Amino acid sequence: IDALHACSGKRFNYNTYKLLALSITFWAYCLFHATRKPPSVVKSVLKGDQQLATGKQQQDGDTPVNYGWAPFNAPNGQSLLGQVDLAFLAAYAAGMFCAGHMGDRTDLRVFLSAGMVGSGLCCAFVGMAYLWDIHSMSYFTWFMIAGGVFQSTGWPSVVSIMANWYGKGKRGLVMGIWNAHTSLGNILGTVIAAACLQYGWGYAFIVPGVLISLLGLVVFATLVVQPADVGLSSNSYEPLPPSKSVDGGTASIEQVQLLADGTLRTARSSQGRLETIRLSSSRQLKPLDPHDFQVILAAMPV
Repeated sequence: IDALHACSGKRFNYNTYKLLALSITFWAYCLFHATRKPPSVVKSVLKGDQQLATGKQQQDGDTPVNYGWAPFNAPNGQSLLGQVDLAFLAAYAAGMFCAGHMGDRTDLRVFLSAGMVGSGLCCAFVGMAYLWDIHSMSYFTWFMIAGGVFQSTGWPSVVSIMANWYGKGKRGLVMGIWNAHTSLGNILGTVIAAACLQYGWGYAFIVPGVLISLLGLVVFATLVVQPADVGLSSNSYEPLPPSKSVDGGTASIEQVQLLADGTLRTARSSQGRLETIRLSSSRQLKPLDPHDFQVILAAMPV
């Protein structure tokens, strides 16, 4: 972020950080979904032609031979592919129960970027079985389980970050647009995996895995989790006006709140009536005593 400030010659404002958070989380979860699509795309390639694999049918010399990939080209190959899917989904579901709690207790920037890099590595290692000629069922199962666990870090993280920046104002509009990452990620994942099949089924896993890992590094370097991390308030776009002396009688109501006795006070005009409350250190709202009213009214501009 400091490097971006140096390049632009000025610090970003509140809206710029909001747009940056929206863009980063959008593409982050878009690639989370993209890395889930390769298994469904390559299933037919892994299974191969079952009749060819069992020797029940002769292959025409003009037609490419697809013997599949062991162990998935065996007669029970469909069942083995189902077991791999089950391992991923079970790990993902179990991970979701813990990911939210972990995200609340850690730095979401680190948590999200680690999940993205971990998901990318697991996805890429599944594809590396093609290059390393690995046919072990346990190899595929364990990397799919690890991938499911890392994938579970994505949704709690991006939702929390969006809530930090956008709150309740126009949340329906923003979340509606932002949630398009699900469909776009599925489309991109299918297109990328299908385009890579001509080079070998392993690349359908490796390329999306590398992409999400690289974006994970970008997230770690640029994501701002909440306004307070860059010295901004979560409910104001502009800084408070300059402080003035209470004795001069020109300080604003909000400034008096800070100057009187160190507690947070809020005074506002509502339907012609002055309403004043005090937030104590115990976080309970209490009415101000008469002396507090005199302090605030004396400080209001004439």
